[in-house]
Amino acid sequence: LELCSQFFGAKGVAVIDDGLAGFVGAMNGRNGVVLSVGGGVVAIGGMNGTYSHRDGLGNTFGDEGSGFWLGKLAITKALACRQGRGDDPEMVDYFVDEIDAYFALEIRNSVDAVNLATRTAKKVLDAADAGVSTATAIVDEGAFLLAQSAVAAWYGCGGTKADSPEIVIQGGPPRNTSYSTKIALEINAKLPNAVIVQSAGDNLDGATSVSYTHLTLPTKA
Repeated sequence: LELCSQFFGAKGVAVIDDGLAGFVGAMNGRNGVVLSVGGGVVAIGGMNGTYSHRDGLGNTFGDEGSGFWLGKLAITKALACRQGRGDDPEMVDYFVDEIDAYFALEIRNSVDAVNLATRTAKKVLDAADAGVSTATAIVDEGAFLLAQSAVAAWYGCGGTKADSPEIVIQGGPPRNTSYSTKIALEINAKLPNAVIVQSAGDNLDGATSVSYTHLTLPTKA
């Protein structure tokens, strides 16, 4: 509050989970699920004031289907094929720059390694679109896992299979049309009446909305 008051003239500060802020911004008061996929993953379900939170567990034990997850698996498989522990030489050819970047890492389980994996996500999706079989298998599994998170979020807030929830799929990796389509198909396999919709806003819109609604300003800064 002191910093925000000093630099922005703020009279109060609210702290909000960015997943919930994203849900509020994307759904604009409607019931459904917002699946946010970037370097990590979080699925927020909301129905009539009841909310649920799925995944968002971090890249060591969660974030399945995320950009990091895609890149890590692709580089792992490419390295394995390079060592003769796999039978898809296309992976070695397609990800030769990423293999070189891996060997150039000073510490191979560092933040730089995480960043390398995350940066590789788009290339994995491109490789799948180009027909590289191992990349296609990774992308298919990622879509399945992301759909699991979205469906679990809907059930977690009290939804049922018979409902027709609105589902927003947003973030960097789903900008790949093939990936977003596969995610949607996997969701509809489990929630046949779900409707995939466009986001009404982002997490900044949601945070602003929540703060206006719930933040009680103190009488003194």
